[in-house]
Amino acid sequence: MRVLAAGLLAAGVACRPAAFESGAIHLRAAYTSSVDVGDLPSLMAHRALSHHGRSVTPTFFAQPELAVAALAAGDADVASGGVRAFWAADARGADLVLLMEHSENGYVLVTVPDIGRCADLDGRTLALSSRGSLPAALGEHFLAQCPDATPRILTMPHSGDRLAALRAHATDAAILQRADVARLQRDFPGQFVVLDGFRKTYPDLDFEGVFTTRRFARAHRPVLVDYVRQRILANRQALDDPDCLIAEAAGWPTFGPLDNDVVAGEVQAPAWTRDGGITHTSVAATLDFFVRAGSLPAGLSLPQIVDFSILDDALAGLEPGDLEEGGEGAASGHRVHTTRLAGREGP
Repeated sequence: MRVLAAGLLAAGVACRPAAFESGAIHLRAAYTSSVDVGDLPSLMAHRALSHHGRSVTPTFFAQPELAVAALAAGDADVASGGVRAFWAADARGADLVLLMEHSENGYVLVTVPDIGRCADLDGRTLALSSRGSLPAALGEHFLAQCPDATPRILTMPHSGDRLAALRAHATDAAILQRADVARLQRDFPGQFVVLDGFRKTYPDLDFEGVFTTRRFARAHRPVLVDYVRQRILANRQALDDPDCLIAEAAGWPTFGPLDNDVVAGEVQAPAWTRDGGITHTSVAATLDFFVRAGSLPAGLSLPQIVDFSILDDALAGLEPGDLEEGGEGAASGHRVHTTRLAGREGP
């Protein structure tokens, strides 16, 4: 046991990205669901910041609306999760702004083998997350392709719960996180099929983001710049050294074992970007997606929902990540996903 503990401690030190000294302050970070693979680089960033006088306390909420409410009420300083719930709050008068991408869209629609198209879901059971979440929005948009199909909807907030329902044959279809799909296919080969991988359908949309309030940004801009910069560095480290993800997951007892297949799938996807992810084009396209799907009201504008300047300041002084050579930061940069796994350049 002491050998294992020593190994994890050593891994934790090696996987700690360099943090930026800027004074001690306590940050409260809200998440819109229970901890999952997509959160791991952010937790690595929090750990790195804690070693430089900036503690971060994460809180994982059972529903997106609760995390959004905590941020809007000042009970959290930053929050990570599906952008739709935060922008819906903005449409109701909140003053929340997107700072960077949290993780890439990793949701997949998985079904039993006899469901091969949208229309086949008629009369069947489909497990989605709570309304306001990204899985629910993706499910609603997918079902719009077959308006005559009326599946029975099971509301299950967490991907792990939807995975368990599929395994127990309590549902015919579910939208799962990519990591849970890898586990399902490993444990039940040939018993389930992927009907839609939403990342392939919507490759350039920013479905999950990191948010703050304008009030906090005005009062603590340097803190947010450092926070976003550390998040970027942690994303890069997770992609370059996937063992860091396993080491971080080991520190969260509720997470469960993280195997190499899951890690490889996340890194190869890739699940995170090296430059913060968002651009004017991608944010505008994401907003348009939700408005067209009827998930957000028309009338929201980019100045209401995003602040590119903090990401641009965070990127200043860093080596380019996903930006094209000669790019000019988040406002005009283009994402070119490059990852490394076992020393090999990936797409």
